[in-house]
Amino acid sequence: MKKRTSPSEQTKANDSQARADAKFHLDYAERQNRQRPTGANSQKQIEIMLELLRAAVLDRDPVLDPAVNVDWDDLMDRASKQGILAWVYDGISKLPKEQQPPRQQRINWALSAQEIWDRYHKQKEVLADMVRVCDENGMRMLLLKGIGLSELYPKPESRPSGDIDVFFYDDFEKANDLLGRDGFVHWGKHDEWQIGGIEIENHKNFINVDSKRQRKINQFLLDSTRDSYPTEFGFSLFPPEVNFIFLMLHAMEHFESAYPVSYKTILDLGMFLLKNQDVMDPRCLFVILKKFRLEKSFELLLQLSEYLLGIRFSSFHITTVPSHDFEKAIDSINTRCLDLRMNHGSDYGILYIWSLVRQYSKMRWKYKYLMVSKLFLLKKSLAPIIQPSILNNYRKLKQNIFSTNS
Repeated sequence: MKKRTSPSEQTKANDSQARADAKFHLDYAERQNRQRPTGANSQKQIEIMLELLRAAVLDRDPVLDPAVNVDWDDLMDRASKQGILAWVYDGISKLPKEQQPPRQQRINWALSAQEIWDRYHKQKEVLADMVRVCDENGMRMLLLKGIGLSELYPKPESRPSGDIDVFFYDDFEKANDLLGRDGFVHWGKHDEWQIGGIEIENHKNFINVDSKRQRKINQFLLDSTRDSYPTEFGFSLFPPEVNFIFLMLHAMEHFESAYPVSYKTILDLGMFLLKNQDVMDPRCLFVILKKFRLEKSFELLLQLSEYLLGIRFSSFHITTVPSHDFEKAIDSINTRCLDLRMNHGSDYGILYIWSLVRQYSKMRWKYKYLMVSKLFLLKKSLAPIIQPSILNNYRKLKQNIFSTNS
């Protein structure tokens, strides 16, 4: 007869397994880091990746030293984690044949890029269906970031997009009723559902409203929807100055977490400014930035955009960023460290808390560029421990989405 396990024994067994799993993931991350090119070789890989990226998004030929030995597997891994895999592949395609990766690596890269291209075309179909439903039901739809930014690039389909973010003005609930049939999930600032396997985020708020300043900025964005304009594609867009502010705030929300913001998010800011600088009024932009005390955040993100694109937006500089802060920002983006908060949740007790303390200690320099305090960020990250039901509900919701997909 099989021996029954008491609840307390089962809990101990689960905790032991959790610690073993956490140790495995940490050891795996360390092994991965040891296998990566380091020092000068790592910097050379980053320079090669940036050259190929710039060639793709600025539509020019890349210039690489034929004598340089490229670690193509490492480059693909870096590009994938930064959300720029298809763009770097586009840059590789512009290289002379003798400088391109071996055939099998080119095939692997092309297959990964094809998945991004296919998803783009699927999203365009879903977006067209949503526009049709809006037309039939007298609704307006404001498109936010995501697929709408794809047109900034020479090859729109190479910009990866996870979901479609929209705002339905006064028809938030009506849109949920008409479109939100599959995988419905309620979050704080938006509701989420799926159409044809594509996640849709129906925004009620544009940013998180955890602090007083965030609530004021969110109200400004809500008020600015009155100035949005219709496009020939059936959806509306923010005025360019407001759109840029929203994109900047989105980048800042990613910047808040222990997991660094990606090249893709910064690149969107730079490309938006590059394509719209002739129609944007810097004075109008500066008034908004000053009103919400966003000058330092703007300047840091602007300089990061210039770093990725290799160009300078001379007329848009508003203040200065200490060189050591800029270098730390670049280092954090290039590193893309493992974030235990996202990977392991609250199952690992002391290990989880220890990792948080270490991560937030390393992030001290960035608090002056954020919209919320460091105390709030720590409290927010510890929420799954303080309130385990939050994490459990999150897991259940995600399981619901996955079961809907299958």
